Amino acid sequence: MKKFGRQTKILIALTAFMVFGAVAFFELIIWQFDRLSPEFRSTRQSVVGAIRECEVKMTEEAASFKKCTDDTEIAVWKLQALARSHYERCQYAYIRLYLTRLLECRKYFERSDVSSDARAHIEGLETSRRHVEEMLTKH
Repeated sequence: MKKFGRQTKILIALTAFMVFGAVAFFELIIWQFDRLSPEFRSTRQSVVGAIRECEVKMTEEAASFKKCTDDTEIAVWKLQALARSHYERCQYAYIRLYLTRLLECRKYFERSDVSSDARAHIEGLETSRRHVEEMLTKH
């Protein structure tokens, strides 16, 4: 059997080091891609709770609903600032969609609209709520 020279051994060791380094780097990227920071997690909980409170107030007087949604808007913007990883940004987008659909449904409620378009928006709100609740229980 042939013995390897010193240069060959160094080349093999360097190649192995580079391969293991690349694998470790990609593992780190994947880990960062799919993580939730503790700050984001706690803020997300409070924002979703605030949106649920606004949803309960959707049929109440306009001033009460407006104050609730204004406060929730501010909280949602703070959540956006905390979203750093891809997964956090995706969760922020779903929460933003939930709030947007709530505001759209309120407009239909104020106009006493019972059209198929209004029903579709209510179904969209329910879908968003379910998706956000699944998201909260999953992570």
